[in-house]
Amino acid sequence: MSSAEGKKADIGLIGLAVMGQNLVLNIADHGYEISVYNRTTAKMTEFIDRCRREEPSAARVQGHADLDAFVASLARPRKVVIMVQAGRGTDAVIDQPVPLLEKGDIIIDGGNAQWTDTIRREKALKAQGFYFIGSGVSGGEVGARFGPSLMPGGDPEAWAKIEPIWKAIAAKVDPETGAPMEDSVPGKPVTGGFACTALIGADGAGHYEDGAQRDRVRRHAADLRGVQPDEVHPRHGRGCDRQGLRGMEQGGGGQLFDRDHGGHLTAVRPGEARPVPG
Repeated sequence: MSSAEGKKADIGLIGLAVMGQNLVLNIADHGYEISVYNRTTAKMTEFIDRCRREEPSAARVQGHADLDAFVASLARPRKVVIMVQAGRGTDAVIDQPVPLLEKGDIIIDGGNAQWTDTIRREKALKAQGFYFIGSGVSGGEVGARFGPSLMPGGDPEAWAKIEPIWKAIAAKVDPETGAPMEDSVPGKPVTGGFACTALIGADGAGHYEDGAQRDRVRRHAADLRGVQPDEVHPRHGRGCDRQGLRGMEQGGGGQLFDRDHGGHLTAVRPGEARPVPG
């Protein structure tokens, strides 16, 4: 089942819960061909049907009921994003396409994995000749659809292969003021601006930073009088720390394992969720 017969996809995604679906649409809106696969074929079919009815970028989304066909649809080096619930199930999903991949292909875990699990997975897959990137995806469902903060950790060679896509789909801020650029609508993403992503460091660094942000929210929630924990949003949700990311791009990302680089919080009432300028 393909809406772009015969054309190799730039990237693939496994796991079509809401976050996965929205990330697919974000990628397609930015002009990339993307293949999708889901363990439950009915969910994949429903998603493709909805895309054709409602989404301007539907022609760039290919749906596959068969894992072999999904992998065969990807341009080399193959790039496969895993968007499933973190935990032991992640290992099972990662293991599925591995026998069909080739050395040099890239697997990206976009779930909320524990960074120590990411280190373990990266080591195991590297021994088999594959690249593995653990990428935090911050900003919730809206962020995934129109621009999340993306925190990848892994080999610089693998990062170079996905960097154009990650920078295209990431949240954008005004490079001078740091104000979020939030004019995206389906089929018409924001152009220009500073992309809220950079290589954080090796193996588990991206998921370490993603987890650290969530921990800071929980740790400081009690200090925000009258505000419940689920009303607190990290500044990196759909905005970003431009100076911090620029430092990482210049090689400072590895220091994240040695320091907690101070995210800021803003109290926001339900229904008023918004990113915080850098």
